[in-house]
Amino acid sequence: MPPRNVVLLLVDCLRADKVYGRERTCQTPNLDGLRSRGVSFIQAVTASTTTTPSLSSMLTALYPPDHGVRSLYGYRLRPWVRTYPQILRSAGYHAFIHAAGPLSPGASGIGGFERWWFFEQAGGGAYGPKHRDLISKLREGLPEPWFLLIHLWELHSPRYVPREYNRSEFGANPYERALSALDHKIGEILDLVDPSDLVILTGDHGEMIADTMAGYWILRARNLILRALGKVGLVEPGLLRRTGHGFHVLEPLVRVPLIAAGGPLPRGAEVREQVSLVDVMPTVSDLVGLGVHPRYPIRGRSLTGLIRGEADGWVEEAYVEAAGSVLPRRELWISGLRTPKYKYAFTPYAARIREFLFDLERDPGETRNLARDLPEVARAMRGRVERILREAEVASRIRSAAARLRSRIAGRGRGAG
Repeated sequence: MPPRNVVLLLVDCLRADKVYGRERTCQTPNLDGLRSRGVSFIQAVTASTTTTPSLSSMLTALYPPDHGVRSLYGYRLRPWVRTYPQILRSAGYHAFIHAAGPLSPGASGIGGFERWWFFEQAGGGAYGPKHRDLISKLREGLPEPWFLLIHLWELHSPRYVPREYNRSEFGANPYERALSALDHKIGEILDLVDPSDLVILTGDHGEMIADTMAGYWILRARNLILRALGKVGLVEPGLLRRTGHGFHVLEPLVRVPLIAAGGPLPRGAEVREQVSLVDVMPTVSDLVGLGVHPRYPIRGRSLTGLIRGEADGWVEEAYVEAAGSVLPRRELWISGLRTPKYKYAFTPYAARIREFLFDLERDPGETRNLARDLPEVARAMRGRVERILREAEVASRIRSAAARLRSRIAGRGRGAG
Protein backbone atom coordinates (compact mmCIF):
# COMPACT_ATOMS: atom_id res chain seq x y z
CA MET A 1 0.00 0.00 0.00
CA PRO A 2 1.34 3.48 -0.82
CA PRO A 3 1.79 5.87 2.12
CA ARG A 4 -1.13 8.18 2.75
CA ASN A 5 0.49 11.11 4.58
CA VAL A 6 3.82 12.86 3.98
CA VAL A 7 6.13 14.83 6.26
CA LEU A 8 9.04 16.71 4.67
CA LEU A 9 11.66 17.63 7.28
CA LEU A 10 13.84 20.45 5.93
CA VAL A 11 16.80 21.23 8.20
CA ASP A 12 18.37 24.56 7.29
CA CYS A 13 22.15 24.38 6.63
CA LEU A 14 22.32 20.58 7.05
CA ARG A 15 25.51 19.17 5.49
CA ALA A 16 25.64 15.67 4.03
CA ASP A 17 28.90 14.75 5.76
CA LYS A 18 27.41 15.51 9.19
CA VAL A 19 24.76 12.84 8.60
CA TYR A 20 26.73 10.27 6.55
CA GLY A 21 30.38 11.00 7.30
CA ARG A 22 32.57 8.68 9.37
CA GLU A 23 34.66 11.53 10.76
CA ARG A 24 31.75 13.46 12.25
CA THR A 25 31.72 13.80 16.03
CA CYS A 26 28.07 14.72 16.56
CA GLN A 27 25.62 12.29 18.17
CA THR A 28 22.49 11.72 16.03
CA PRO A 29 20.68 8.53 17.08
CA ASN A 30 17.38 9.64 15.55
CA LEU A 31 18.87 10.50 12.17
CA ASP A 32 20.79 7.23 12.28
CA GLY A 33 17.56 5.38 13.05
CA LEU A 34 15.78 7.05 10.15
CA ARG A 35 18.59 5.96 7.84
CA SER A 36 18.33 2.38 9.09
CA ARG A 37 14.65 2.16 8.21
CA GLY A 38 14.76 4.00 4.89
CA VAL A 39 16.73 4.88 1.76
CA SER A 40 19.71 7.26 1.86
CA PHE A 41 20.74 9.14 -1.27
CA ILE A 42 24.46 9.58 -0.70
CA GLN A 43 25.07 12.08 -3.52
CA ALA A 44 22.22 14.59 -3.26
CA VAL A 45 22.81 18.21 -4.22
CA THR A 46 20.78 21.37 -3.85
CA ALA A 47 19.93 23.68 -6.74
CA SER A 48 20.85 26.83 -4.80
CA THR A 49 22.96 27.61 -1.75
CA THR A 50 20.33 30.10 -0.47
CA THR A 51 17.17 28.98 1.33
CA THR A 52 14.29 30.54 -0.61
CA PRO A 53 15.51 29.64 -4.12
CA SER A 54 16.42 26.14 -2.92
CA LEU A 55 13.01 25.49 -1.38
CA SER A 56 11.29 27.02 -4.41
CA SER A 57 13.18 24.54 -6.60
CA MET A 58 12.24 21.65 -4.35
CA LEU A 59 8.55 22.54 -4.38
CA THR A 60 8.36 23.17 -8.14
CA ALA A 61 10.86 20.58 -9.48
CA LEU A 62 12.46 23.43 -11.45
CA TYR A 63 15.84 25.14 -11.28
CA PRO A 64 16.01 28.78 -10.09
CA PRO A 65 16.45 30.19 -13.63
CA ASP A 66 13.26 28.30 -14.57
CA HIS A 67 10.97 29.38 -11.72
CA GLY A 68 12.48 32.86 -11.32
CA VAL A 69 13.25 32.99 -7.58
CA ARG A 70 16.96 33.81 -7.33
CA SER A 71 17.32 35.33 -3.86
CA LEU A 72 15.87 35.47 -0.37
CA TYR A 73 13.69 38.51 -1.11
CA GLY A 74 12.62 40.55 -4.12
CA TYR A 75 11.69 37.75 -6.51
CA ARG A 76 8.47 35.95 -7.34
CA LEU A 77 7.63 32.68 -9.03
CA ARG A 78 6.93 33.09 -12.71
CA PRO A 79 3.14 33.30 -13.15
CA TRP A 80 2.85 30.00 -15.02
CA VAL A 81 4.65 27.94 -12.33
CA ARG A 82 2.65 25.62 -10.08
CA THR A 83 3.97 24.32 -6.76
CA TYR A 84 3.55 20.73 -5.66
CA PRO A 85 1.56 21.77 -2.56
CA GLN A 86 -0.95 23.27 -5.01
CA ILE A 87 -0.91 20.09 -7.08
CA LEU A 88 -1.38 17.87 -4.01
CA ARG A 89 -4.24 20.04 -2.77
CA SER A 90 -5.97 19.70 -6.14
CA ALA A 91 -5.69 15.92 -5.62
CA GLY A 92 -7.44 16.10 -2.23
CA TYR A 93 -4.50 16.63 0.15
CA HIS A 94 -4.29 19.10 2.99
CA ALA A 95 -0.98 21.00 2.82
CA PHE A 96 0.54 22.57 5.95
CA ILE A 97 3.88 24.28 6.62
CA HIS A 98 5.66 24.90 9.95
CA ALA A 99 8.35 27.39 8.97
CA ALA A 100 11.19 29.22 10.65
CA GLY A 101 13.67 31.98 9.95
CA PRO A 102 13.30 33.95 6.70
CA LEU A 103 10.43 31.86 5.38
CA SER A 104 7.10 33.56 5.91
CA PRO A 105 3.63 33.39 4.33
CA GLY A 106 4.74 36.11 1.92
CA ALA A 107 8.09 34.54 0.97
CA SER A 108 8.50 34.44 -2.79
CA GLY A 109 8.26 30.96 -4.24
CA ILE A 110 6.68 29.38 -1.17
CA GLY A 111 3.02 29.04 -1.99
CA GLY A 112 0.10 26.69 -2.18
CA PHE A 113 -0.17 25.74 1.48
CA GLU A 114 -3.53 25.61 3.21
CA ARG A 115 -2.19 26.67 6.61
CA TRP A 116 1.03 28.30 7.86
CA TRP A 117 2.38 27.88 11.38
CA PHE A 118 5.13 30.45 11.31
CA PHE A 119 7.69 31.33 13.96
CA GLU A 120 10.82 33.45 14.20
CA GLN A 121 14.16 32.24 15.54
CA ALA A 122 13.75 34.77 18.36
CA GLY A 123 10.62 32.92 19.40
CA GLY A 124 12.58 29.88 20.49
CA GLY A 125 12.36 27.71 17.37
CA ALA A 126 12.53 24.02 18.17
CA TYR A 127 13.12 24.88 21.83
CA GLY A 128 10.15 27.18 22.27
CA PRO A 129 6.34 27.12 22.43
CA LYS A 130 5.83 26.85 18.65
CA HIS A 131 7.60 23.48 18.62
CA ARG A 132 5.38 22.31 21.47
CA ASP A 133 2.35 23.48 19.44
CA LEU A 134 3.57 21.39 16.49
CA ILE A 135 3.99 18.33 18.70
CA SER A 136 0.45 18.84 20.04
CA LYS A 137 -0.97 19.07 16.50
CA LEU A 138 0.79 15.86 15.46
CA ARG A 139 -0.36 14.09 18.61
CA GLU A 140 -3.99 15.17 18.06
CA GLY A 141 -3.84 14.24 14.37
CA LEU A 142 -4.09 16.32 11.20
CA PRO A 143 -6.98 15.97 8.72
CA GLU A 144 -6.01 13.24 6.27
CA PRO A 145 -4.48 12.90 3.81
CA TRP A 146 -1.89 15.53 4.65
CA PHE A 147 1.42 16.91 3.42
CA LEU A 148 3.41 18.68 6.13
CA LEU A 149 6.60 20.67 5.54
CA ILE A 150 8.62 21.36 8.71
CA HIS A 151 11.49 23.82 8.34
CA LEU A 152 14.00 23.69 11.23
CA TRP A 153 16.33 26.66 11.73
CA GLU A 154 18.63 25.70 14.62
CA LEU A 155 21.77 24.98 12.54
CA HIS A 156 21.61 28.42 10.93
CA SER A 157 23.90 31.10 12.31
CA PRO A 158 23.64 32.29 15.03
CA ARG A 159 23.38 28.68 16.16
CA TYR A 160 21.69 27.77 19.39
CA VAL A 161 23.38 25.09 21.48
CA PRO A 162 21.59 24.13 24.71
CA ARG A 163 23.92 24.16 27.69
CA GLU A 164 23.69 20.42 28.25
CA TYR A 165 24.89 19.79 24.67
CA ASN A 166 27.72 22.32 24.66
CA ARG A 167 30.36 19.70 25.43
CA SER A 168 32.97 17.91 23.33
CA GLU A 169 31.15 14.58 23.56
CA PHE A 170 28.42 16.07 21.36
CA GLY A 171 30.73 17.54 18.72
CA ALA A 172 34.02 19.25 18.00
CA ASN A 173 32.42 22.59 17.10
CA PRO A 174 29.19 24.57 17.65
CA TYR A 175 27.65 23.25 14.43
CA GLU A 176 27.97 19.60 15.44
CA ARG A 177 26.79 20.30 18.99
CA ALA A 178 23.75 22.14 17.63
CA LEU A 179 22.98 19.15 15.40
CA SER A 180 23.31 16.72 18.32
CA ALA A 181 20.77 18.79 20.24
CA LEU A 182 18.43 19.18 17.25
CA ASP A 183 18.49 15.43 16.67
CA HIS A 184 16.53 15.01 19.90
CA LYS A 185 13.84 17.41 18.65
CA ILE A 186 13.69 15.59 15.32
CA GLY A 187 13.14 12.39 17.29
CA GLU A 188 10.12 13.94 19.02
CA ILE A 189 8.58 14.57 15.59
CA LEU A 190 9.44 11.16 14.15
CA ASP A 191 7.94 9.40 17.18
CA LEU A 192 4.53 10.86 16.25
CA VAL A 193 4.60 9.89 12.56
CA ASP A 194 3.02 6.56 11.67
CA PRO A 195 5.56 4.09 10.21
CA SER A 196 3.30 3.67 7.18
CA ASP A 197 3.53 7.40 6.37
CA LEU A 198 6.27 8.80 4.16
CA VAL A 199 9.11 10.77 5.80
CA ILE A 200 11.56 12.78 3.70
CA LEU A 201 14.50 14.46 5.46
CA THR A 202 16.93 16.80 3.75
CA GLY A 203 18.68 20.17 3.96
CA ASP A 204 18.03 23.26 1.85
CA HIS A 205 21.79 23.73 1.43
CA GLY A 206 24.95 23.04 3.39
CA GLU A 207 27.22 25.31 5.40
CA MET A 208 30.88 26.23 5.48
CA ILE A 209 32.10 25.80 9.07
CA ALA A 210 35.30 25.66 11.08
CA ASP A 211 36.20 22.16 12.19
CA THR A 212 37.56 23.14 15.61
CA MET A 213 36.63 25.66 18.28
CA ALA A 214 39.87 27.63 17.68
CA GLY A 215 39.20 27.72 13.94
CA TYR A 216 35.63 28.77 14.63
CA TRP A 217 36.71 31.89 16.53
CA ILE A 218 39.41 32.76 13.98
CA LEU A 219 36.99 32.56 11.05
CA ARG A 220 34.29 34.40 12.95
CA ALA A 221 36.68 37.30 13.60
CA ARG A 222 37.77 37.27 9.94
CA ASN A 223 34.17 37.39 8.71
CA LEU A 224 33.33 40.31 11.00
CA ILE A 225 36.33 42.27 9.67
CA LEU A 226 35.44 41.55 6.04
CA ARG A 227 31.83 42.53 6.65
CA ALA A 228 32.91 45.80 8.27
CA LEU A 229 35.12 46.55 5.26
CA GLY A 230 32.33 45.69 2.83
CA LYS A 231 34.39 43.00 1.14
CA VAL A 232 32.05 40.64 -0.72
CA GLY A 233 33.39 38.43 -3.49
CA LEU A 234 34.30 34.99 -4.71
CA VAL A 235 36.41 32.46 -2.83
CA GLU A 236 39.45 31.16 -4.69
CA PRO A 237 40.73 27.60 -4.17
CA GLY A 238 43.45 27.29 -1.58
CA LEU A 239 42.56 30.45 0.33
CA LEU A 240 41.25 30.56 3.88
CA ARG A 241 37.54 30.11 3.29
CA ARG A 242 34.76 32.04 4.88
CA THR A 243 31.97 30.49 6.90
CA GLY A 244 28.27 30.57 6.08
CA HIS A 245 26.51 29.80 2.80
CA GLY A 246 25.21 31.40 -0.38
CA PHE A 247 28.58 32.71 -1.59
CA HIS A 248 29.69 29.75 -3.76
CA VAL A 249 28.83 26.24 -4.95
CA LEU A 250 31.61 24.41 -3.09
CA GLU A 251 30.90 20.87 -1.84
CA PRO A 252 30.09 21.74 1.81
CA LEU A 253 27.46 24.14 0.44
CA VAL A 254 25.75 22.01 -2.23
CA ARG A 255 25.94 18.49 -0.74
CA VAL A 256 22.95 17.71 1.49
CA PRO A 257 21.55 14.52 2.99
CA LEU A 258 18.40 13.05 1.50
CA ILE A 259 16.61 10.24 3.32
CA ALA A 260 13.24 8.70 2.47
CA ALA A 261 11.55 6.25 4.85
CA GLY A 262 8.15 4.73 5.49
CA GLY A 263 5.51 2.85 3.57
CA PRO A 264 6.90 0.26 1.13
CA LEU A 265 10.42 1.71 0.98
CA PRO A 266 13.32 -0.69 1.63
CA ARG A 267 15.12 -0.48 4.96
CA GLY A 268 18.76 0.53 5.28
CA ALA A 269 19.25 0.99 1.53
CA GLU A 270 21.67 3.40 -0.15
CA VAL A 271 21.51 5.00 -3.58
CA ARG A 272 24.93 6.05 -4.90
CA GLU A 273 23.83 7.79 -8.10
CA GLN A 274 23.81 11.60 -7.99
CA VAL A 275 20.38 13.17 -7.53
CA SER A 276 19.07 16.71 -7.06
CA LEU A 277 16.56 18.23 -4.65
CA VAL A 278 14.38 19.04 -7.68
CA ASP A 279 13.71 15.27 -7.72
CA VAL A 280 12.09 15.25 -4.26
CA MET A 281 8.49 16.20 -5.04
CA PRO A 282 8.11 14.11 -8.23
CA THR A 283 9.28 11.19 -6.07
CA VAL A 284 6.79 12.02 -3.33
CA SER A 285 4.02 12.24 -5.90
CA ASP A 286 4.90 8.81 -7.29
CA LEU A 287 5.27 7.17 -3.89
CA VAL A 288 1.82 8.26 -2.69
CA GLY A 289 0.34 6.86 -5.89
CA LEU A 290 -0.74 10.12 -7.52
CA GLY A 291 1.76 10.43 -10.34
CA VAL A 292 0.55 14.00 -10.88
CA HIS A 293 2.90 16.53 -12.44
CA PRO A 294 2.49 20.01 -13.93
CA ARG A 295 1.41 20.29 -17.56
CA TYR A 296 4.81 21.66 -18.57
CA PRO A 297 8.32 20.14 -18.57
CA ILE A 298 10.06 19.99 -15.20
CA ARG A 299 13.70 19.35 -14.30
CA GLY A 300 12.95 16.90 -11.50
CA ARG A 301 12.61 13.15 -11.98
CA SER A 302 11.07 10.48 -9.81
CA LEU A 303 13.68 8.52 -7.85
CA THR A 304 11.53 5.40 -7.51
CA GLY A 305 13.46 3.65 -10.28
CA LEU A 306 16.78 4.25 -8.50
CA ILE A 307 15.23 2.97 -5.28
CA ARG A 308 14.38 -0.25 -7.10
CA GLY A 309 17.95 -0.46 -8.40
CA GLU A 310 17.06 0.58 -11.97
CA ALA A 311 19.86 3.02 -12.82
CA ASP A 312 20.05 2.41 -16.59
CA GLY A 313 19.72 5.70 -18.45
CA TRP A 314 20.00 7.86 -15.34
CA VAL A 315 21.96 11.04 -16.17
CA GLU A 316 24.09 12.11 -13.22
CA GLU A 317 24.38 15.85 -13.58
CA ALA A 318 22.65 18.68 -11.76
CA TYR A 319 22.53 22.47 -12.01
CA VAL A 320 23.76 24.42 -8.97
CA GLU A 321 23.97 28.13 -8.30
CA ALA A 322 24.93 30.79 -5.77
CA ALA A 323 22.97 34.02 -6.08
CA GLY A 324 21.14 36.52 -3.98
CA SER A 325 21.62 38.34 -0.71
CA VAL A 326 25.20 37.21 -0.01
CA LEU A 327 26.16 38.01 -3.62
CA PRO A 328 24.01 41.12 -4.09
CA ARG A 329 25.35 42.09 -7.54
CA ARG A 330 24.45 39.93 -10.54
CA GLU A 331 28.01 39.95 -11.81
CA LEU A 332 29.00 37.96 -8.70
CA TRP A 333 26.39 35.23 -9.23
CA ILE A 334 27.71 31.73 -9.91
CA SER A 335 26.04 29.09 -12.08
CA GLY A 336 27.40 25.60 -12.39
CA LEU A 337 26.97 21.93 -13.11
CA ARG A 338 27.93 19.02 -10.89
CA THR A 339 28.59 15.43 -11.92
CA PRO A 340 30.12 12.69 -9.75
CA LYS A 341 33.45 13.37 -11.51
CA TYR A 342 33.60 17.12 -12.09
CA LYS A 343 32.09 20.36 -10.89
CA TYR A 344 32.17 23.36 -13.21
CA ALA A 345 31.05 26.86 -12.24
CA PHE A 346 31.35 30.34 -13.74
CA THR A 347 30.01 33.88 -13.40
CA PRO A 348 27.61 34.15 -16.38
CA TYR A 349 26.62 37.78 -15.82
CA ALA A 350 30.09 39.25 -15.21
CA ALA A 351 31.96 41.40 -17.72
CA ARG A 352 35.10 39.45 -16.88
CA ILE A 353 33.98 35.84 -16.49
CA ARG A 354 35.64 33.71 -13.83
CA GLU A 355 35.60 29.93 -14.16
CA PHE A 356 36.05 27.07 -11.70
CA LEU A 357 36.57 23.40 -12.53
CA PHE A 358 37.22 20.81 -9.83
CA ASP A 359 37.96 17.10 -10.14
CA LEU A 360 35.82 15.81 -7.29
CA GLU A 361 37.28 12.29 -7.41
CA ARG A 362 40.94 13.34 -7.14
CA ASP A 363 40.44 16.61 -5.29
CA PRO A 364 37.34 16.31 -3.05
CA GLY A 365 38.47 19.37 -1.08
CA GLU A 366 38.33 21.51 -4.26
CA THR A 367 41.78 23.00 -3.71
CA ARG A 368 42.89 23.12 -7.37
CA ASN A 369 41.07 25.02 -10.09
CA LEU A 370 41.51 23.06 -13.35
CA ALA A 371 39.61 25.41 -15.66
CA ARG A 372 42.80 26.34 -17.55
CA ASP A 373 44.34 22.86 -17.34
CA LEU A 374 41.30 21.08 -18.82
CA PRO A 375 39.81 23.62 -21.22
CA GLU A 376 37.82 21.06 -23.22
CA VAL A 377 36.06 19.74 -20.11
CA ALA A 378 35.37 23.29 -18.93
CA ARG A 379 34.06 24.32 -22.35
CA ALA A 380 31.71 21.33 -22.61
CA MET A 381 30.29 21.78 -19.12
CA ARG A 382 29.91 25.53 -19.58
CA GLY A 383 27.93 24.83 -22.74
CA ARG A 384 25.50 22.65 -20.80
CA VAL A 385 25.05 25.32 -18.11
CA GLU A 386 24.46 28.00 -20.74
CA ARG A 387 21.88 25.76 -22.40
CA ILE A 388 19.98 25.47 -19.10
CA LEU A 389 20.03 29.25 -18.67
CA ARG A 390 18.97 29.79 -22.29
CA GLU A 391 16.16 27.21 -22.08
CA ALA A 392 14.83 28.87 -18.94
CA GLU A 393 14.76 32.31 -20.57
CA VAL A 394 13.09 31.09 -23.76
CA ALA A 395 10.50 29.03 -21.88
CA SER A 396 9.68 32.00 -19.66
CA ARG A 397 9.07 34.27 -22.65
CA ILE A 398 6.90 31.73 -24.48
CA ARG A 399 4.78 30.79 -21.45
CA SER A 400 4.42 34.40 -20.30
CA ALA A 401 3.26 35.40 -23.79
CA ALA A 402 0.80 32.49 -23.82
CA ALA A 403 -0.55 33.54 -20.42
CA ARG A 404 -1.07 37.13 -21.65
CA LEU A 405 -2.84 35.84 -24.74
CA ARG A 406 -5.17 33.65 -22.69
CA SER A 407 -5.93 36.58 -20.41
CA ARG A 408 -6.70 38.82 -23.41
CA ILE A 409 -8.99 36.20 -24.97
CA ALA A 410 -10.78 35.70 -21.65
CA GLY A 411 -11.25 39.45 -21.35
CA ARG A 412 -12.79 39.66 -24.82
CA GLY A 413 -15.12 36.81 -23.95
CA ARG A 414 -16.38 38.62 -20.89
CA GLY A 415 -16.82 41.80 -22.92
CA ALA A 416 -18.91 39.97 -25.53
CA GLY A 417 -21.12 38.55 -22.81
